[in-house]
Amino acid sequence: MLLRWRQGAVTLEAPENFKAFKVVVESDAAQLSAVTPGFAGVATFADAQTAWVSQAALRAWPGLQADAAWLQGLDAMVAKARPFGWIDEASGAIRAHVEWAGAAPT
Repeated sequence: MLLRWRQGAVTLEAPENFKAFKVVVESDAAQLSAVTPGFAGVATFADAQTAWVSQAALRAWPGLQADAAWLQGLDAMVAKARPFGWIDEASGAIRAHVEWAGAAPT
């Protein structure tokens, strides 16, 4: 599963892949401050390499919020990530690696 930022919009791709979780930004890492508003309510950036993704935002994602099997898969992913410290216990956010893919072609 990955969250992709492209031209100001965030999409959820490969939501059924619970073994690969990351944020992909179609921009240069130098643009971090310009990119972060596009993730409002979805993720916050600790730095250019780490984002904390809101479980609540994932659980409310259009088309997935009523998918019991998908929600169960998300629960299992969170349970597996917790022992590694990849879940913020205060907010429930999930730690994700950020991959900077350079500027998206227009």
